[in-house]
Amino acid sequence: MSTPAVPPVGATPACGFIGWGPESAALLDSLRRRYPDLESKAAALASAGERAPVGRVIPTLEGLFQACELVFVEGGPEVLEPHLPMIRLAISDRHVLVLLGRGWSLSALLRQLHERKLARCMLLPSPLGGTGSVAFFASPYFSPEERADFRGLFAHMDLCVELREEQHFDVLQGLADFAPAAFYTVMEAMADGVVMMGFQRAAAMQILATLLHGAALRVLEGQASPAQLREEALEVDVAAAGLIELESAGIRGALMRAMQRAVRRPRTATLPSTDEQE
Repeated sequence: MSTPAVPPVGATPACGFIGWGPESAALLDSLRRRYPDLESKAAALASAGERAPVGRVIPTLEGLFQACELVFVEGGPEVLEPHLPMIRLAISDRHVLVLLGRGWSLSALLRQLHERKLARCMLLPSPLGGTGSVAFFASPYFSPEERADFRGLFAHMDLCVELREEQHFDVLQGLADFAPAAFYTVMEAMADGVVMMGFQRAAAMQILATLLHGAALRVLEGQASPAQLREEALEVDVAAAGLIELESAGIRGALMRAMQRAVRRPRTATLPSTDEQE
């Protein structure tokens, strides 16, 4: 019987790092909050040793895979490509290889590593000082129990979402990039409107931010869907009158088109195919 690829929920994972960057740092910081003894089980490949603030630096990739069942890679295909021949020899059913950051194609890597437990993760920081959110997409070679244990690694975070398709990372990144700009634009425009009527701008901004925060909390707490909360708000005549003006300006369609445009740009590079390498 093979060793589980992911430790059970609550057990400290043995984490290895190849390459280093902001997502690796954020991931390590987040995992340290949940696993106080993580430091003794975290290691980095020697090439990332000076930059990766972990207790152990392992000189060979074979040694890293012997010591760690979870191996995180950041930096894109150019970081992973030189190690692919050794990874093919070192990786086994007890390992999960996790790609962090942009520039990856999980399907391209699967063609070279064949039926291995691979995953892509994207971390989104919390603007309110929380633990942040994570989205992941996993290859089909996880058992249901391993998939649940992998999700359990992030159970302490504000939100953990499993994506149904890998291309949804582009949608998620577009949403993360665009949505704050849209929220700020709406807040500024609404503040402009009340300032034109003599209201103090600083007070308007504070009130708008508080209202937006409260609205977001009601959704996050699962009190109701945005559509239901909108219907509730429309019971007030003032809200209904203002929304009629927004709808007549086509705000709903404009936001939908803006969201689609925000994600319509290429982001993903691929590793060379096996044929190209040969």
